[in-house]
Amino acid sequence: MGSERDLQWHCDAQFAAWLTPRLAGADVVHAHMFGAWWAAARAVGDGVPLIASEHNGYAWRGETPWEAMAGAAGRVDRFYAHGPDARAGALRPDRRDRPDDRPAAGADHRRRCDAR
Repeated sequence: MGSERDLQWHCDAQFAAWLTPRLAGADVVHAHMFGAWWAAARAVGDGVPLIASEHNGYAWRGETPWEAMAGAAGRVDRFYAHGPDARAGALRPDRRDRPDDRPAAGADHRRRCDAR
């Protein structure tokens, strides 16, 4: 996309706008790292399951963007924390959770190709 920011760590509305047409027609989206799942939460269509993975410990170069994380978490269907620091951040009491936390909630499990 050509951003000069490290999208792994930052919320970038231009990245979300860039993603939107690229995610059109997706059956499921799995975004890795905060900047990606934040942008995907804004770009992915309604009814498309959004899976978020966080590999980083929450070691920010300034204030940790808990509010932005909580805002994006409302659109995430399943969150995978890879490591104790990411897990601790995801379990903060101020984090919002969706009522249905099954993996890929809302996915209609249809066959994509014939098994041979």
